[in-house]
Amino acid sequence: MLQVSENTLALILAGGKGERLMPLTLDRAKPAVPIGGNYRIIDFTLNNCVNSHIRKIYLLTQFKSQSLDRHVRSGWNMFSDRSYGFIETLPPQQRVSEEWYRGTADAVWQNAYSIKRDKTSYTLILSGDHIYKMDYAEMFKQHIANNADLTVATIEEPIANASSFGIIEVNTENRIIGFEEKPANPKCIPGDTEHSLVSMGIYLFNTETLIETLHMEFDAGKELVNKKVLFERLRNDPEAYMKCTTGDFGYDIISNMVRINSKLLAQDMPRKFNVFSYNFRDENRKMAKYWRDVGTLKSYWESNMDLKMPEPELNLYKRHNFNEDISGWPLRSYKNPFLPPAKFVFSPVVASSLICDGVIVCNATIRDSILSSCVNVQSNSIISDSILFDNVRIGQNCKLNKVIIDKDAIIGDNQQIGFNKDEDLARGFTVSDDITVVPRGSRIGESYRGFNVKTVII
Repeated sequence: MLQVSENTLALILAGGKGERLMPLTLDRAKPAVPIGGNYRIIDFTLNNCVNSHIRKIYLLTQFKSQSLDRHVRSGWNMFSDRSYGFIETLPPQQRVSEEWYRGTADAVWQNAYSIKRDKTSYTLILSGDHIYKMDYAEMFKQHIANNADLTVATIEEPIANASSFGIIEVNTENRIIGFEEKPANPKCIPGDTEHSLVSMGIYLFNTETLIETLHMEFDAGKELVNKKVLFERLRNDPEAYMKCTTGDFGYDIISNMVRINSKLLAQDMPRKFNVFSYNFRDENRKMAKYWRDVGTLKSYWESNMDLKMPEPELNLYKRHNFNEDISGWPLRSYKNPFLPPAKFVFSPVVASSLICDGVIVCNATIRDSILSSCVNVQSNSIISDSILFDNVRIGQNCKLNKVIIDKDAIIGDNQQIGFNKDEDLARGFTVSDDITVVPRGSRIGESYRGFNVKTVII
């Protein structure tokens, strides 16, 4: 499969606003949001590509991409010669439109020039804001065996939760025969009435098929409409998909490929497209498959809190099993090579927490928390169930509970955060699902170790 992987171009959609993660996405794109202390959300998709021997990678960026660009340059500058591979960012080029990206499929359409220029046989479309471990080579094997034009990665989801996702309907051969985006009554998997097949937003195309379907969608005079308008028109006219588009892979490209096939089969004609589902094989290798969209503050906080558990659902370590000398699934990221080890002075208490390089904890208590690089916590402070980003400073006698503090913030002496929602809101913090978020660069309180908080320099 190595030869197939080398003949593949990966396009990672990394331009979403991430509005539900505000204020963490106030100054950065969602894929650039830190997670687990040492990582960014984008690292998981990039690691999946590299570990699957896919070395030609474009990141389609758009909103507030500077932090993401900097992270990719610093941590993923892996190739000295572009002929061996590349990881590059692609902002909107205005080659086919003067608009920004207006949907997942439109983002790829606007970069059709780059796809054609690289002349690969396969194109893998990925999301840059999901957390999972996947060997895409396994998906390639099935794609080739099925002589597929498009393979969509799917995962089982309990029907009770499935209405929040795009639902794939398959026959007994795993051939896709229907697609519905967030239906009220999701269809179940054949032979399994308890689960639905959910699209993971991972699409493996033959490149010729991708270009053909993009031309059908965007080069045929279709009107660009929102999803509500599309649904209303389809309700009145089943052929409305021939006249309008939302610019989305799920709503348009995949759905239209299935519609075209159904129309031909009804006329006793062969299918135009071979479209199949691939059932996700998890390289995390736990009892339950791990795939997360950390699109809300609650899901983001929960995913981080899982990592500090004795047996976390997501394994960050290279080995699958520490009792066996077998290499696992390495996770790369940018790590500052000049930071000293974490330091604990004057008998601090640290339990069930992730502590990164450069951290100093001085006679404080840290429980069930994640402290990113260069965090400094002063004496008699108590931090629990919290996430502190890079360069955060916590003064003396502070108490934090279920708090996310963005980078470069200074919390002065004698402060309490996460105990009173009304007080936290009055101070300009965001509170969602009992989680308090302190914005980047905040200065809270009057003094920090006797110095004026506003004069302390990070």
